[in-house]
Amino acid sequence: SGSVRSGIASEWGSECGQGGADPAADAGFFDEFDGGAGDGLADDEDDEAYVAPSHTVEKISVDYARRAKKVDVAGLKRTLLNELLEHHHQPSSDGTSFVESVAAAVPKVDDQNVTVPFYFICLLHLANENNLELEGRSDLADLIIRSR
Repeated sequence: SGSVRSGIASEWGSECGQGGADPAADAGFFDEFDGGAGDGLADDEDDEAYVAPSHTVEKISVDYARRAKKVDVAGLKRTLLNELLEHHHQPSSDGTSFVESVAAAVPKVDDQNVTVPFYFICLLHLANENNLELEGRSDLADLIIRSR
């Protein structure tokens, strides 16, 4: 670790226009960073001072996609926008439910790779592009989509 210190110090000194570092001047500089003298951290012989964990967490297997899914996002956005426009023009519409829009769009999309997160991402794009307002419900079960 001493040769690393002097190598770093020499490199730093040459970058700063100094001929090199004085090892005596840098003697305690790195101590606080690498567990040197007086850092307050326990050494290897003090391992028994640590408290044993009360329990350990089991490793959980998370099922995730192993390959990227190819989805026609432009087509999905068009389908979702058509559903939103169809629901928006109904006479008593106080906004459109995201859940209802997705439920209506699913039969029209012929792609098994499309999941709810894809619909949500497309909704975010559509909201940005078409100045739509998204309002969450208090129970977090749905989003209400309105035009501004």
